Amino acid sequence: MRRARSVVAVLAAGAVALAASSAYAAPPPAAPEPPSAEVSVSREQFRAGMNAAEAGQWDAAREAFARAYALYPRPLTLLDLAGAQAHTGHLVDAAESYRRFLREATAPPASDHREDARRALEQIEPRIAHVRVVVTGLAPSDAVRLDGAPFPAAALGAPFPVDPGAHEVTVERESAPLHRASFEAGEGASQDVTLLVPEVRAAPAPAVEPPPAARAPSPFLQPVPAEAPKAEEGGHVWSSPWFWVIAGAVVTGGAVTGGVLAAHAGSSPAGYSGNVTPGHLVLP
Repeated sequence: MRRARSVVAVLAAGAVALAASSAYAAPPPAAPEPPSAEVSVSREQFRAGMNAAEAGQWDAAREAFARAYALYPRPLTLLDLAGAQAHTGHLVDAAESYRRFLREATAPPASDHREDARRALEQIEPRIAHVRVVVTGLAPSDAVRLDGAPFPAAALGAPFPVDPGAHEVTVERESAPLHRASFEAGEGASQDVTLLVPEVRAAPAPAVEPPPAARAPSPFLQPVPAEAPKAEEGGHVWSSPWFWVIAGAVVTGGAVTGGVLAAHAGSSPAGYSGNVTPGHLVLP
């Protein structure tokens, strides 16, 4: 009885362990199916890509396969896209497409072509060129671009895969090209591209002249006295104080003169001779 119970316990423990291991090894849930309209367009683009490939129009085939896979990511479509990329010289993209296919092709019918993808990848990888981009004098805000695409800062100084052919490295500062270098990459070749970014100095600030120093007044310069206020135009003569001064002087002088004449008249003979009327004084 005890032995039977122990066997049952062992079997139960084994079942639990098997269930746990099965749950742990279960593949992740599949991605949801795209809408039917996108699936329909993907199939049309796939057929267009096959027709272009049969006609030798590999650029058109690559574009059609890329659209078909973006709308409905099927592993077999990715395999055809990788072949079109390899035929058009996009070796870096083709190698990555073959690697992705090997990761995704886990069930038939895609898994039936895993060996073909592996052999194609082995032929493509040795043809990929590598470039080591070194930039001296790079400011923190500068941006490096390879053929117009942003170049990762972490890849500076490390071998970077590129397709065979002509390429251009550009350094931009504030979205404006600052320095560029062109190079030709051969199949399977490795090379360095070094860029020396010229130092851009800020324009000097305009010189500011100091204000002139205050000068001490010269002892030889004396202030000019202010002019006496003039009488208003059109005013009366008797409104001026000078008129009354002159009038007072005339009156005083006349009184003195009259007194002298009167005294002289009292001492002179009765007869009066002269050309002035007696008793009147005519002032000039």
